[in-house]
Amino acid sequence: MAQTEVTWEDQQRICAFSRMNTRAHEVAAELKALEKRVEDYEEASTELVVNDEDDVSFLLGECFVKMDNESAETRLEKLIQVEKGKLEALKAERRALADGMSELKKVRFANVPCCERRRRRRRRLTHDGLLIEIVRQVRELDQLRRVIRMRNTVDCSWRLT
Repeated sequence: MAQTEVTWEDQQRICAFSRMNTRAHEVAAELKALEKRVEDYEEASTELVVNDEDDVSFLLGECFVKMDNESAETRLEKLIQVEKGKLEALKAERRALADGMSELKKVRFANVPCCERRRRRRRRLTHDGLLIEIVRQVRELDQLRRVIRMRNTVDCSWRLT
């Protein structure tokens, strides 16, 4: 196996890619939590609209505060707007990270001479893999049909006797 020399610049790009990848995973987790929070706030807002009572208990920090329905709705709408702003910022950061990682990949693989051959082979393997998967699924369906026919035959003969 041939040894590949890694320059200092290459190592810096690899480290940058690693940092971006780690941050991308963190952003994905934050996005999931933030989307859940926005969904919960919107559900609470719907519940406030349906609520018949004049006063509601609103959670601030770790304690509940009694406030009238209108001010609670206003406060909840502001919370939703703030959280949606954070959500958009995180989505923009995720796009920037993905763009940065793809640029680093382009720089990294720009000087690889057989890159195009690898891509073509990968595409061919993907198509072959799809064909193999389709053939496997067809075989499974045929096997299921045989089992169903056998069960129907057994069930019919059982009923006749």
